[in-house]
Amino acid sequence: MLTMEFSSDQLRKLSPSQRFQLAQDLWDTVAHDGYEPALTAEQRKLLEARLATLDEDCATARSWEDIKRSLGYSG
Repeated sequence: MLTMEFSSDQLRKLSPSQRFQLAQDLWDTVAHDGYEPALTAEQRKLLEARLATLDEDCATARSWEDIKRSLGYSG
């Protein structure tokens, strides 16, 4: 196992974009390995409530494209 240790001072020497890229690269390795943390009971309850609301209110839902348009986002 590879062991790497970085102090917060060492990490702060990186530019913000370098730190962001490091975080992204680390996250990508976690996602690639298929890590899926278990939901807590509270998280599961919240997710189920949101899904129930979505099912009930699907007629009032708006697409992401529609929301971006309404905010004047053109990119």
